[in-house]
Amino acid sequence: MTTDQPARSRLLATALLMTALSGCTSAVPTATTGPSATPGASVSGPPSTTPTAGPTGGPQSTPPASRSSGPTSQPSSSSPTATPTASASPTPAPTSYPPIAGLEQLLGTDGRFTVLLLGSDARAGLGGERTDTIMVLSIVPTTGRVSVVSLPRDVETVPIGPGRTYRAKVTGLYQSFRLDGADEEQAAQQTREALAYAFGTEIDRYVFIGFEGVKKLVDAVGGVDITLERRLDDPSILVRPGLRGLHLKRGVNHLDGATALAFARVRKIDTDYDRTRRQQVLMMAAGEAVISRGLANLPALIGVAAASIRTDIPLDGAPALFELVQRADLLKARKTVLGPRKFASLGASRYSIVMIVPAVRAWFDTWLAPVGP
Repeated sequence: MTTDQPARSRLLATALLMTALSGCTSAVPTATTGPSATPGASVSGPPSTTPTAGPTGGPQSTPPASRSSGPTSQPSSSSPTATPTASASPTPAPTSYPPIAGLEQLLGTDGRFTVLLLGSDARAGLGGERTDTIMVLSIVPTTGRVSVVSLPRDVETVPIGPGRTYRAKVTGLYQSFRLDGADEEQAAQQTREALAYAFGTEIDRYVFIGFEGVKKLVDAVGGVDITLERRLDDPSILVRPGLRGLHLKRGVNHLDGATALAFARVRKIDTDYDRTRRQQVLMMAAGEAVISRGLANLPALIGVAAASIRTDIPLDGAPALFELVQRADLLKARKTVLGPRKFASLGASRYSIVMIVPAVRAWFDTWLAPVGP
């Protein structure tokens, strides 16, 4: 089948965009000794905080009591990766870019482009389809400023709509929609809408990537470079068939797809929250790899993106989004994990935490606040 040039251009731009945005939204298959998420868990009771409806009917966050000091990212425990911490208050970026033609059709009312990144652990031999990786990435079109926030997979009691709370682990939320009869696209959109409500923010689109897609995407861009502050040694992680153990030196490490996925899965040497931070670092590195290699990797990216990624970003919006991604300052992205104790409290079991809704919404209200044209 032949493809006309405009359609091909949109497809190529989409492949690059998707790789840049979801280079490490990896599935994170790990043995869990605690209770697992219950697919189709009951949804009941009112959320602890109810956002007010905005003029367009979408969720709007409740303004925090004070703007004098913005929320900061979680303090890092010992971790082999750099964990950037948000500054005390947002500061304007010095660079101002002109408007991008065609981008307005994809933006909501807040002037940002915000996308939900879901990483699925679906693979042969594993029932169900949990989304063990849940990230929100937001780019300010006029400055290229990037914010990335991750919701840990063990979070429970998440408000997903007026009077509705998902009480099981949030990793099972997407699967619960599937079990209720939604198809893949509907379930992803419902997950996006539910988490937008939970966070009290606008989320414009979603990107969904599976377990094998991560390895293929990283390999398609020739691997990624990550920089570690200290050595990483996990003798138990399975890197690929016949190779167990991941050992990375301090400084720059070049990772192929299998090694990158193992890097995103490591958690026995520290905590689940450190693993989430590693996923953020890897995502930024993958985005930089795509942008730096540009057109040279397009043939490989087209097939991988088509086979590995699901998204509701329309093809006719891809050229504008590709230009936006090129502006994105990924290396200086603000990264946050919504973990204890600021954004979640300890749950009833050892392996569960409960979302502190006012604190989470205050973070989004401050760091993902609406921006001007």
